[in-house]
Amino acid sequence: MRIIKKVLMMAVFLAGSAYASNCQTDTLKTVFKFVADRAQLMKFVAADKYEQKKPAYAAAQEIKVLNRVEQIAKDQGLPVYPLLIFAQVQMDLSKYIEEYWLDQWRKDPASYQPDKMSLAQLRNEIGQIDAKLYPAIKDALESLKRCSLSTSSKLFLEAMKPVKGVPQEPDYTQIMLQALIGVAQNAQ
Repeated sequence: MRIIKKVLMMAVFLAGSAYASNCQTDTLKTVFKFVADRAQLMKFVAADKYEQKKPAYAAAQEIKVLNRVEQIAKDQGLPVYPLLIFAQVQMDLSKYIEEYWLDQWRKDPASYQPDKMSLAQLRNEIGQIDAKLYPAIKDALESLKRCSLSTSSKLFLEAMKPVKGVPQEPDYTQIMLQALIGVAQNAQ
């Protein structure tokens, strides 16, 4: 009986190791870098909105983004609605980051350092990141399924570390990560 237990334990260990060995952290790091790079740009989007005295929320722009992501999902062969959920969570995160900076500048206007990029230029740069992000998500689908949550969380937190304004309660990095995992779990 002891031998059978040891053999079963060894089989479980080896099966778990083989499954985890398919975790390609490089593909995850690429996705997480693009998400963080995009999030970093929200400070500059906030700067434009601060100068224009506009709110962080732009409903018409969000619909445009969702329509674009829907087409990207179809083009990339990604599950449409899980990817739309990810995009919406990403836009919500963007608004939180923008509000963080807007609040900082409203409280201390002297801390505002104007940026030279227009909102159109920023949207173009965000579009360039998105053009790399969605294929990277497609490339990372297996790793999003196979890597442990602790590994994925650690890598994502590391990528997002320089981004200011990310809500901690609830932890928006975990919400974003779960949305990405949802895309992977629903992919064919």
